[in-house]
Order: sequence, then C-alpha cells, then structure tokens
Amino acid sequence: MTDQLPTALIPDKPIMAKQTYAAPLSFVGSTRRATAWVRKVGTNWWKAALAVALVLVLVPAVWLFIFTWYLVVFGLFGLFTIPFRLIRRGQRKSLHAQQQQLATMQAMMVQQQQALAQTSREEVALEPASELELPPARDPTEEAQDVRNWT
Repeated sequence: MTDQLPTALIPDKPIMAKQTYAAPLSFVGSTRRATAWVRKVGTNWWKAALAVALVLVLVPAVWLFIFTWYLVVFGLFGLFTIPFRLIRRGQRKSLHAQQQQLATMQAMMVQQQQALAQTSREEVALEPASELELPPARDPTEEAQDVRNWT
C-alpha cells in the first residue's frame, strides 16, 4: 500500500471559510462582502490600497441603492417581504450547517485513512498455523447421538 493518500478523494483546502449570513441586499451584508473582497484581493500593498479606495467609493453608492430598494419594496409590498427575508436567511444558515458537517466528515476521513495507512505499515506477528492445537475430531456417529439426545 502506498503511503500517500489519494488526492482526488480528499481536498487539500478545507471547505469551510468565514461566512456571513446577512443578505447581499442589506447594509451589513454588502459591507461584509466588500471587506472580504479587499482581504482576498489585497495580496500586496498597492493592490490593497486600490481595493480599499474602490470600496470606499462603492460602499456608499451600494448603500444608497439598498436604501432606495428598501423604500420601493417595503412601500409596494409592505409586510409580505419580511417572511421572505426570514426564509432566505434560514436557507443560508442551513447551507452553512451542511458545509460544516461536510468539512467535519472530510477531517474524520483524513484521520481514518491516516490510521489505516499506519496500521497497514505495522506488521502483526501471528502464530504459525503448525503450532496451533486443534481439538480432536469427533466421530460422526457421536455427533448424531448428541443430536438425538437434545431432541
């Protein structure tokens, strides 16, 4: 057996990362997504500075759009939008819980495969078959007699 685990079965990068539950069309959700984008893009100082400048310009514009959107949606549809938002939030949280369970299962699978690889490398000392003592063979007529005695 090889010492390396198959890379196709187990991803190197964990599936879980920081995640926000806030809706994309909310003030908090849009801000969190923008700051996450800055962290992702800003690999060096000039890219980070450019991303921060872009976010500082775009976040107020996005907030203005979201404010206008809320005025229109709540003005036209009123209270019908609140259950929809709660349902969508529940769906996002449920998806996050499923991803967490998958990441846990992947970690358990890695540990199990490492343990199996380690035990397969260790040699188990078994007694040779010639040294085992077997009970004496019984006569078939004795076994038939035993069966008759039990019934």
